[in-house]
Amino acid sequence: SVTLDRGFSATGLVRANQARIDGDLDCSGAAFDALGELAWRDATTLSLDRARIGGTLSLTHQTRPLHGASLAGTRATTLTDDNSTWGEGLALDGFGYERLGVSSPADAGFRLRWLMQQNGAHLDRDFRPRPWRQVIKVLRRAGRQDAAREVAVALEAHRLRIGRVGADAPRGQRWLARGTHRLFGALVGYGYRPLRLVAAMTVLWLASGA
Repeated sequence: SVTLDRGFSATGLVRANQARIDGDLDCSGAAFDALGELAWRDATTLSLDRARIGGTLSLTHQTRPLHGASLAGTRATTLTDDNSTWGEGLALDGFGYERLGVSSPADAGFRLRWLMQQNGAHLDRDFRPRPWRQVIKVLRRAGRQDAAREVAVALEAHRLRIGRVGADAPRGQRWLARGTHRLFGALVGYGYRPLRLVAAMTVLWLASGA
């Protein structure tokens, strides 16, 4: 295990790319970017690209949010985070974890805010869907089906908003693909909320009967 917890302080980039840690990486209470200079320079505070952590990656109780943290291709068994952990400009593509820590927020609101703090390009022109799908998978595994559905619906809505839906179709047919996708979302929540269509049909049947 590696411990960089309370008392650890760094003023520049902390990098452990491709590290192999059989146990835990405990960074709870650490002071990354202790002087607060990296945030306004859009620099990375912590880079764990392609690291392998056999136990828990703990990033709770951060002195400053991890601005520009890069976990691209990182693997950990458990992720433990909280409201103090994440700053903006995150790189999460390929970040894999089997479960969230007991104290980690598992509600859709927190996880969606986390996903939306990714690098701007990864949310638009160079969209990366893998972090979204990873959150959905972990929430389902934890039995948080409602939260997983909410994130899944938000993923489809975001894809539509940035023009990813129908992007591969011929130019003259893109409107049809996007219109169908929008209707699919309105009627059944992209397949995640099928009861919405049943309710709509019931109301229509009652209205017609009246």
